[in-house]
Amino acid sequence: MQNRGIFVENREGKDPWTDKGVPGDWITELKIGDLGATRSLEEDEVLIKVKAVGICGSDVHYWTQGRGARFAVDNKMVLGHEGAGEIIQVGSKVSNVVKGDRVAFEPGYATGDDELTKNGRYNLSKVFFCATPPDDGCLCQYFVHKASCCYKMPEEMSYELGAMIEPLSVGIHAAKRARVEPGQDVLITGAGPIGLVSAIAASARGAGRIVLTDVIESRLELARSLGFETVNVMSKSRDDILTELGQKFDAVMECTGRTECMQLSFGF
Repeated sequence: MQNRGIFVENREGKDPWTDKGVPGDWITELKIGDLGATRSLEEDEVLIKVKAVGICGSDVHYWTQGRGARFAVDNKMVLGHEGAGEIIQVGSKVSNVVKGDRVAFEPGYATGDDELTKNGRYNLSKVFFCATPPDDGCLCQYFVHKASCCYKMPEEMSYELGAMIEPLSVGIHAAKRARVEPGQDVLITGAGPIGLVSAIAASARGAGRIVLTDVIESRLELARSLGFETVNVMSKSRDDILTELGQKFDAVMECTGRTECMQLSFGF
């Protein structure tokens, strides 16, 4: 089956905004085009007709910078790892889903069987992960994936909401790792999508006071509309922020990746 998708492709030494040379770096261009025919299914795989895909910050980095953390695009890569769609073909040994099922899918799976994988911590081992070089993502018409990573969605759930299960799982995992318990006070640095789903997960676990910090007022406004307290930390010193927050927190979830926020977290 012929496939089309959205991918980034290397263009050596050119900045996409100025078209000026950038010696020793790789810059990518965003393209929509043919991806060739989908490959034949293995016995444990399914073919998904993709219906919705979220755009993660990592997708933006691969487009604008050609890399995300230690991973760099080599030649080209299909974007997207937050997906949902309809099963249109199943492998010979697939039993958890059938043709026609509406599914959300986990973007990564183990490629080995070491102790980390056996203990359920396969993310710390060797994995396939959508849109992380060298692995292609799911921002395409059709996507072949492991059936074990596909989860049937309720009929009333839209594909758009199904695609958001992946980022929501990040917040759920963060709240579990932070050991948030009923009545606890929680600080979340960063009110972007991951900060918000972390706040939602903390609330679902029974947290008491939940405060989010950010420098973008529109994000904080959205957080307040969901019932959370907020503090705008733009141009404020660490000491001033600690004074404004005014108390100790039982758990802190850092959702920005910025050094200043990590340092702030250690104030509690």
